[in-house]
Amino acid sequence: LDEGIIQENETDVRRHRRYLTMAMEAVVFFSNFGTVVIYSRVIADSIPPVLTNFFGLHGVWVSEWLWLVFPSTIFFALSCVRNMEELKFTSIIGFATIFYVVVAVVVRYFTNISDPISPPHEGGVDTIRWFDVRVTMFSTLATYALAFGYHFNVPYFYCELKDRRPIVMMETVKVAFPIITVLYASTGILGYLTFGALVADSHAAGNIVSNYADDDVFVNIGRLGLFFHFATVYPILSVCARRGLHRFICLFFAKAPSAEEEKLTRFEPAPGDPSTTRMTSIIMEALVIVTGSTLIAAFVPGIGVVVELIGTLSGFPSVIIIPAYIGTKIFDDRIKCMEGLPNKLLRRSSHVCFWLGNILLVCGIVSFILERLNIN
Repeated sequence: LDEGIIQENETDVRRHRRYLTMAMEAVVFFSNFGTVVIYSRVIADSIPPVLTNFFGLHGVWVSEWLWLVFPSTIFFALSCVRNMEELKFTSIIGFATIFYVVVAVVVRYFTNISDPISPPHEGGVDTIRWFDVRVTMFSTLATYALAFGYHFNVPYFYCELKDRRPIVMMETVKVAFPIITVLYASTGILGYLTFGALVADSHAAGNIVSNYADDDVFVNIGRLGLFFHFATVYPILSVCARRGLHRFICLFFAKAPSAEEEKLTRFEPAPGDPSTTRMTSIIMEALVIVTGSTLIAAFVPGIGVVVELIGTLSGFPSVIIIPAYIGTKIFDDRIKCMEGLPNKLLRRSSHVCFWLGNILLVCGIVSFILERLNIN
C-alpha cells in the first residue's frame, strides 16, 4: 500500500512538473513573440521619415506596409538558423547601432538645454513629473515584469556555451549587465528629462526617437540604424520564441514518461532540443512567428500597447505567479517531512507572492482597459 501511495505521488509530481514546464514555455513564447511585434512596429514607424528627409522619397517607398513586409523577409531568413551562435556577428552590428541611438539621446539632452526641442506634435515639451500615482501605474509594473521575464531566455543561451558551467555564464553576465544598465538608464532618464510626460505621447507610441523632429539629421542616422539593429536582433528573440513554441508543442503531444523512462532518458536531448529538431519544423515555426508578428504589428496603434499587454499577460505569470506556485509545492512537501521556521517562512512567502502576483495580474488587465478608455 505504501509503495502504491509513493508511486502515485511520484506520478502527480511528474504531471505537475510537465504542466508547469508547458506553462513556462508558453509564457516565454508569448513574451518573445510580443517583442518581435514591437520590433516590426518600430521599423515601420522609424524608417519612412528617414527616407523622406534623407533621400526625398515619397509614395510607396515610405508606405507603412512596405516597411512591414520587406524587413519580414530578412527576419524570416535569419530566424531559420538552428543555433544562435550563427548570429554572433550580426549581434555586434545590432549593439553598435543601438549604442548610437543612446548616444543621440544623450547628446540631444544637452543640446536641448540651450536650444529646446519641440516635438513634431502639438503641446510642446511637457513638465517633469517626479511623482505621479494613477491607476495606469500597474501598466508600468507590467513593463518591469516583462523586462525581468526575458531572463527566462538564459537557459537557451546557456545550452550553447562550449564550456557549459554556471561560473562561465556568470562571467558574461558580469560584463553585459553593467553595460546594459548604463544604456537603459541613460535613455530612460535623459529621454524623460528632455520631453517630460510627452515621451509617452500617443504620437510617439512608446518609441523615443519619434519625439525628435523629422528633419533632425543626427537622430535620423539613428533611425536608419534602427533598421539594422532590429534586423539583427529580431532573430535572437524569434529563435527563443520558436524554441519555446516547439518545446510547448512537443510537451503537449508527448506522452508523460514513467519514473523508469525518465531515468533511462535523462542524458538524452530534451524535447525540442535544437540538435534534434527537423529543419522543416524550424522553417514552419519561423514562418508562423514572422508572419504573425508582422500582421499584428500592422494593426497595433503603437509599441506601448504591446508592451503593456504582453507585460501583464506574460510578465506577471513568469516573474511572480509561476515561480511562487512552484515554491508553494516545494515548501509544502518540505513541511510534511521537515519542520522548521525557515521552511514555514518560505512556504508563507511563496503563498503571499502567488496571490500578490494574481492581484497584480488582475490590476494590470484593468489598468490596460482603463488606459485604452483614457480613464486615469
